[in-house]
Amino acid sequence: MSVPRIAAFAREANGAKAPKRAIQGQATRLSRTVHGLDYDSVNDEIVAPVYEAGAILIYRGESDGAAPPVRIIQGNKTMLIGPQTAAFDNVHNEILVGDASSGTVMVYDRLADGNVAPKRVIHGPATGLREITGIAADPKRNLIVVVNMGATPEQHGVF
Repeated sequence: MSVPRIAAFAREANGAKAPKRAIQGQATRLSRTVHGLDYDSVNDEIVAPVYEAGAILIYRGESDGAAPPVRIIQGNKTMLIGPQTAAFDNVHNEILVGDASSGTVMVYDRLADGNVAPKRVIHGPATGLREITGIAADPKRNLIVVVNMGATPEQHGVF
């Protein structure tokens, strides 16, 4: 049986190479529902959304083994239901979160920790958002880019 983990491989790894480091173990709070993570090279942090727990976990970039997160965004004020993807926006010092369960984009301060409300929320029928599976910041154009799975193939796309 596999164990939930975040594995860090050498940049030029190829073939059946072992990871350089792996964040894994009970103290990490990882689960099998971690998808769409991101690495912040400016602040040397990893952000990992945990779908089933309705949580965002932030680790130090050098974390290894059973390293606990340095910050956790979780609780009723966060509005998180099933976060599927997260990304850093270093220009605006924010964490962008795509919640697949609610079709919502939440924006948190990069240093947010605990049961905190998002700074901004993008949600509602006019957005066309349904199930968000990818998110990224485009600070050059001042945009948030979202991958959406709609109810029909015509509603799928990059928004």
